[in-house]
Amino acid sequence: MKILVVTANPKPKQISVSMTIMSKFIELFEQENKNAVFEYRDVSNYPHLSGNDLRDYQNPNGKVAEIAKEFATYDKYIFVSPMWNLSVPSGMKAYIDHLVIPQVTFTYEKRNPKPVGLIKNKKALFITTSGGHFGVAPMNEWDHNVLYMKHILEHIGIDDYTPLYVPLAHRGGLPAQERVEQEMKTIEEIAKKW
Repeated sequence: MKILVVTANPKPKQISVSMTIMSKFIELFEQENKNAVFEYRDVSNYPHLSGNDLRDYQNPNGKVAEIAKEFATYDKYIFVSPMWNLSVPSGMKAYIDHLVIPQVTFTYEKRNPKPVGLIKNKKALFITTSGGHFGVAPMNEWDHNVLYMKHILEHIGIDDYTPLYVPLAHRGGLPAQERVEQEMKTIEEIAKKW
């Protein structure tokens, strides 16, 4: 089983709650899944689509499409990033922009305005954190992070999506490791099911 781990957090792991959660999750997951092979991609500084990229964007055999085709070869995906300004960091968005390619990861059928995703039978986990609490009303309307990832992954066909969201990441000034320890039950449950 090939798993792609996409991270977008320039903080050192020891002070990043999302990166510490990722490490704990992978450690637990590997205990039950000895055949898992992880490949890591840090997209913190991923280049945004250029004018040349956009001219090539509609070409399913072009340079931009190569990134999406390589992405499609994995069995599972783990995306890891904090919420920055109500959404994913720009490096994560830039990477995703290279994945959403017509005729490679999605298409339209019979004039239906809803896209049909082409990346089928895959699973995705989104590990994310925030300084506030955006998981409950009324602040959940401000969440352009967890919902963005859900919708963009559905757009390309990945509908088996699990968010692992930890709000109040540095609650009370706790170090990352201690904050993650408070969430271990949830991390363990998701690792067993995923």
